[in-house]
Amino acid sequence: MDEQGWIVGGRLAAGRAIGNAFGTVAADVASYRPRSHGTWTTAAGLDLEVSVGGHQVMSEFSCFVPSGRARTTHGAYVQDAIPFRSLGGFARDVFGTVRAEYFQPAAGTAGVGGLLGVFWRPRQWVVVRADYLFANRTLEELQPGFHASIALLF
Repeated sequence: MDEQGWIVGGRLAAGRAIGNAFGTVAADVASYRPRSHGTWTTAAGLDLEVSVGGHQVMSEFSCFVPSGRARTTHGAYVQDAIPFRSLGGFARDVFGTVRAEYFQPAAGTAGVGGLLGVFWRPRQWVVVRADYLFANRTLEELQPGFHASIALLF
């Protein structure tokens, strides 16, 4: 399928250091209109990140407004990355993760979940992650169970 059309969007972000803490807030929006019909599909989000005391707290709210009469979907999460470096040795590159999330799909009841996990960064370019997601239902965006990954960053 050849989807041609227009996409327009942008992101505005601001950050500030206060003592040993640093925070950012950002808003973004993008809209797409295919040539085949003249209605716009829009996605928007608002996110916040705060780094303080070795913790990295992140949160986001996002919504998706489809073209036509389809229902809007939206979701949100808040997450904390907890450093284990005070334990010394191997743990200096290990972080715990705690997350709560919510997702309202276009149809059906909302999904609510919580995540407990750990990630290890043995090198700047390698991240090994394992976590377990608890959820009240299974959705494409909310898959309960054990998850693991290895990421190579370059």
